[in-house]
Amino acid sequence: MKLFSSLMILCLLSFSVFAAISDGTASSISLPKRLGVSRISNYEPRLHLPTINQFIALEPTYEVQPYGVGRGGASPYSPRGSARVRSVVSYGYPTAQVSVKTKDLPASSDINAQFEAWLVDDDSGYRLSLGTFTTQQGGVADFRYTAGTYFNEYDVLEITVEPFHDTDIAPGNLVMYGKIKPQSINAPLSYKINSIYTTS
Repeated sequence: MKLFSSLMILCLLSFSVFAAISDGTASSISLPKRLGVSRISNYEPRLHLPTINQFIALEPTYEVQPYGVGRGGASPYSPRGSARVRSVVSYGYPTAQVSVKTKDLPASSDINAQFEAWLVDDDSGYRLSLGTFTTQQGGVADFRYTAGTYFNEYDVLEITVEPFHDTDIAPGNLVMYGKIKPQSINAPLSYKINSIYTTS
């Protein structure tokens, strides 16, 4: 009789646990479904902020005239560089990445200086520093920046030369730059039409 009563109590408890789980009540059991306030989201699936995923060829601002031998000497050359700019917003969480590769910039050991990457907003003039990096012989560098933000407001990626232990927040001389192409908001046609009528 005691065994039967114990089995009945166990069955009733099992039913209550399954009912609680199906109703979305939080429990100590690890489940793939999200429970509680984390189920609530302000994410609008029809509207996304602009997504940036661009390869940018960096343009130099000066030309190097090397010393050469022979008739005419060596040909002048310019620093070279490229960048990958990526900015996405998924379910309300932004992710941004910038990678910069350079060649033929002055070596940091030769000029006793470093380089700094900036993102610039043309409308406001605001400049966001992404950090500094040094170059090896041949002007080779590989700089990477990652943050939980977005780059939709920026128009230009700039590289400046800065002294070591720089205390001046203003940018130094510009050596390379690249334009970020503007992106359009990814929204359904009905949303865009409604926006036109409500704003006009």
